[in-house]
Amino acid sequence: MAGARGADYNPAMSALALNFLGDLAIFRDGQPLELPPSRKTRALLAYLALTGRSFRREHLCDLLWEVPDDPRGSLRWSLSKLRRLVDDDDRERIVADRLTVRFDAADVAIDVLELADLVQHRLDTAAVEELEAAAAAWCGTPLEGLELPAFHDYSAWYMGQRERAIAQQTRLLSVLLKRLAGEPERAVQRAHTLVRIAPYDEQARAELIRLLVALGRPDDAERQYALGSRLLKEAGATPTGALHRALRDAPGQAATPPVRRLAETRCSSRRLRHDGGIVGNGIYALGLNFMRRRKSSYIHGAEDDVRELGANLVQHLHGAVHRPVTSNRHLAPSLGRFALASLNAVVSRPMRYRP
Repeated sequence: MAGARGADYNPAMSALALNFLGDLAIFRDGQPLELPPSRKTRALLAYLALTGRSFRREHLCDLLWEVPDDPRGSLRWSLSKLRRLVDDDDRERIVADRLTVRFDAADVAIDVLELADLVQHRLDTAAVEELEAAAAAWCGTPLEGLELPAFHDYSAWYMGQRERAIAQQTRLLSVLLKRLAGEPERAVQRAHTLVRIAPYDEQARAELIRLLVALGRPDDAERQYALGSRLLKEAGATPTGALHRALRDAPGQAATPPVRRLAETRCSSRRLRHDGGIVGNGIYALGLNFMRRRKSSYIHGAEDDVRELGANLVQHLHGAVHRPVTSNRHLAPSLGRFALASLNAVVSRPMRYRP
């Protein structure tokens, strides 16, 4: 197995480096090499380099070629292309004879193997800076562009490699986020990477939401909530409430009445009309008009907002019942609080507070 590079990882540190996390890249002395155009040739390199085993030629022919393709000739052609990339004048890395083929990776930096070494042996003891460098270098999509769905044995190997690498990336990022607790500026980029890698991981997205709120980016936090909720629904997963709690319990949020996005209320307008009748429809319409006048996406819990919303509701009631509504200085604030409570009742999730 190639040795881990960690914080000092750089393709230039090895005479040859193979990167399979993200688009395939091959570096010799730090310089990228032009890759063979054949996807099967690239897949053959991945298979030989990541398995670290010797294979019979017949096995490789069955793995990647069909009989009409002249498998043995195709294998010879692919091996010749790979030798030009990975062999040196004094160093043979494609080791082959009449029966078998293997890849000698003794002095080659292979990112998938280095990631596995870090996660399995040094994850808890490595410095934070080393973990950050590893996350930056090794969190691309595993084996991107190397799928061959028509070849079932190769596809089974391919999917297994991807799943293992994604699990290791997830572990790396999860540990790094714990180590960066209290430093949201450093952590948020890694949290974004984690939800890209594991989009259906509710806990990972909840952590991203908490970081976004801590950084004063509530709009981004709400978008992540909506996206996470939609993905869980599409996957048929039962939410644990982690996304909900990440917004509701975000540190530093004031203990004032919940503030709701009118965009969310709009989604519940049918229920408002069904349950609220004239008053319900009026509250909903008044809330939207309130937002348009203020050019804002929020109804704040401030006293002026409550009073204005209540005064608008008094005017609405005048028209709805076709007779004057007796008002006093307490009625508008009371109706405003009622309006906010009514809007809260039809929105399916509590939102952060914005005093």
